[in-house]
Amino acid sequence: MYDATQYPTLFVKGQDGWHLDLDETCLEHTNFMIVDRMNDDKEVEVVTGLDGNISRVDGLCTNPILLGRKLGQQYIVDQYAKSEFARLRYVETHQKELCCEMYSGLQDAMGRDAQGSVGTRVILPSSFTGGDRYMHQQYLDSMALFQRFGRPHFFITFTFNPEWREMKEALAMFGTGDQTVLDRPDLVARVFKLKKAQLIRDLTSECIFGRLKARTHSIEFQKRGFPHAHIIVWLDLDRHLTPGEMDKVICAEIPDEKYSDKFGELHDNPIYEAVTKFMLHGPCGARNSKLSCMQDGHCRFNFPKKYQFETELSEDGYPVYRRRSPVDGGNTLIKFRNGERVQYTNADVVPYNKYLTWKYNCHINIEYCYSILAIKYHIKYINKGSDLASMTVGSADDDSEGANNEARNEVDEHRTKRYISGAEGAWRLRGNELAERKPTVSRLPLHLYNQQAVYFVPNDKKGTIERMEKSSRTKLTAFFELNEEDEFARTLLYREIPEHFTWDCKKRRWNRRARGWDEGIPEAIGRMYSIHPTKVELYSLRLLLNSVRGATGYSNINYYNGVQYETHQEAAIARGLVKSDVMWIACMKEAHETETYIPRLRKLFVSILTKCEVGDHRKFFEASKDLMNEDFLRRYKRQYERNEMGVEFEDGWTLEDFATNSCLAHLEKLLELEGHSLDDFHLPLANLDKEQVIQNSMLEEIIGEEGNLPPNKAKEFYEENFPKLNPDQLHAFNTIKQLILEDNRDGLLIFLDAPGGTGKTFTLNVLISWIRMEDREVASSATSGIAANLLHLGRTAHNRYKLPINPTKDSTCNIPT
Repeated sequence: MYDATQYPTLFVKGQDGWHLDLDETCLEHTNFMIVDRMNDDKEVEVVTGLDGNISRVDGLCTNPILLGRKLGQQYIVDQYAKSEFARLRYVETHQKELCCEMYSGLQDAMGRDAQGSVGTRVILPSSFTGGDRYMHQQYLDSMALFQRFGRPHFFITFTFNPEWREMKEALAMFGTGDQTVLDRPDLVARVFKLKKAQLIRDLTSECIFGRLKARTHSIEFQKRGFPHAHIIVWLDLDRHLTPGEMDKVICAEIPDEKYSDKFGELHDNPIYEAVTKFMLHGPCGARNSKLSCMQDGHCRFNFPKKYQFETELSEDGYPVYRRRSPVDGGNTLIKFRNGERVQYTNADVVPYNKYLTWKYNCHINIEYCYSILAIKYHIKYINKGSDLASMTVGSADDDSEGANNEARNEVDEHRTKRYISGAEGAWRLRGNELAERKPTVSRLPLHLYNQQAVYFVPNDKKGTIERMEKSSRTKLTAFFELNEEDEFARTLLYREIPEHFTWDCKKRRWNRRARGWDEGIPEAIGRMYSIHPTKVELYSLRLLLNSVRGATGYSNINYYNGVQYETHQEAAIARGLVKSDVMWIACMKEAHETETYIPRLRKLFVSILTKCEVGDHRKFFEASKDLMNEDFLRRYKRQYERNEMGVEFEDGWTLEDFATNSCLAHLEKLLELEGHSLDDFHLPLANLDKEQVIQNSMLEEIIGEEGNLPPNKAKEFYEENFPKLNPDQLHAFNTIKQLILEDNRDGLLIFLDAPGGTGKTFTLNVLISWIRMEDREVASSATSGIAANLLHLGRTAHNRYKLPINPTKDSTCNIPT
């Protein structure tokens, strides 16, 4: 009765909603409920008007859910949440019953009928669509395409347009006549799916950019309710495009308003209307500092762009597209925004493709993938998943150490921290995909002898034995068996097997592909799971599988040059895979290819340094430093290009030197946690004086938003409000001012106490305006967002000082350097 009591206007007769006694799932029941079934007995009669619009004449939609507007959207979101919560509940409640243990360990437990329990807690598996682990696996699968086919060529963002003709026709045919696009998320999902499918056909079947080797895409939903797709494509080319070839595909300029035909007659340019409507950014920056893209006084998309006479390619970042200035002949456009006259130039144009923008009549951004950094960002971006947010409220008396050790409940985290829109609910209820790629990626497990994973139910001895027999044959052991009987398979590496063979889940064996390759492009590729190098034997096995062909077993892969080695590590060393620390350097480079969060690379470096046998520590660092300082260098370059970095390059220091120095400082902190130091490994020590200089300069970016309160504006506020201070407020102001002006003061702590409503915030704002009027720096913060909004330059303390939401005795303020 939940549906009838929660939505009485939608279920006026008190009909039952979904319940356990129904023969259909919650998903099937909801899909049945949100279909307009009132005209099933007759054909829908439509009429096409003189204006080309289509409308129904047989009657209007009568399904109350589809007529419910915002209430109907809530119902769709509610039903999708119920359907997913049921799956989450199954995962959560079966964690205690469904356990996982290594095959060998389970053999021992079953053999001795152990009284103790065995098993490892399973949290939220990667098989759960939309979960964190699922999205991470999607990212790694996409990176496998990059590792197999090289750099991709184009990154496309395809956005839903509520003014599409097809959307209006769908509303006319299946709506009430007065409904808006937001009222019908079911139609939004259907129209976008068809449009997206057509775009994929244009890219793959029509080959508008040329034949493709591979593609991957993901679907996301904006908080405004509309979906968009991120698509990355690989062309069937052995090289990348030249700047001239790129200009034929990507444009970043305002097109001509008119074009002339072969007879010299002028006509309206259809591309001009689409570009000026969908592909202009802003205005932002100095023209509009309150736009949503503005962060710390700068556009996070770096608009307006710099003018560029010709397209250039750079290994350091995105290509610099041609954007001619008005002086060089670039077009301009005048628009009115919020009643103000605004001029747009080529600096405000989002890169687009003329054909796609004209055909799909929507915001469809296209970028050229050139640098490794940009490729990693793009692939990570399309697999980042939905926007998530969560917070925990606890007692101030909670034991911090106990709270810190509290186990994570990933199922509960996923259940409580998401935002679901009506369009996403309708999309997911229809069983549509969140991510897809071609060729498919087959994930290949790695395990040592008799250490494959076995899922089992405690106290179910018979079922466990059956699962053990089934799990004894994995993709890896079947690969060894395949090499014994198939001569062609012996020419392949483990990761190459899925390109020529398919996995039979029932028979647990590899079978030869019937179709083969499509004109030199495989139907699937393989990806071995990553292994942390501290698991030396397993990591060594991975190295061997990446280089040895035709291995028929664990012992056979250890055989080399007439010698049978006892361990995989010894075999890897004998083959030269670990010679001169090549293995560890290769590990860092491979991790860098897939990891976008650079601090994890520094942690990996420290783990290898302290727990593995590295021969030449200095050489290992020199080979890895450019991989580990990438985030520092990118941040420092951004500040330097904005002309906001107050760093003097004395003693020949460059930005690269500062980035490496910051990397060393962070490595020192990580090593201290392990009881070591840089000096223990004969690595160069960080120059703390230089690090302090760069940190102070970067700190201005974090706590110095002077652009939001320049001295002239501060002076106006001060002169207007200083005379309004009452005697008590004036006393507090003068006292704090005098203390600030005193020299030789290392620090100061003042507690300003007064009843509510006596003007504490007003006094502080006058003080802040005086500080900014004197061109000094100030960082305002408050414990709550409401209080912070009342202060000049205010932020919450958690945002300002990067305080953890649930601090412990070991917590730190993670202010980035």
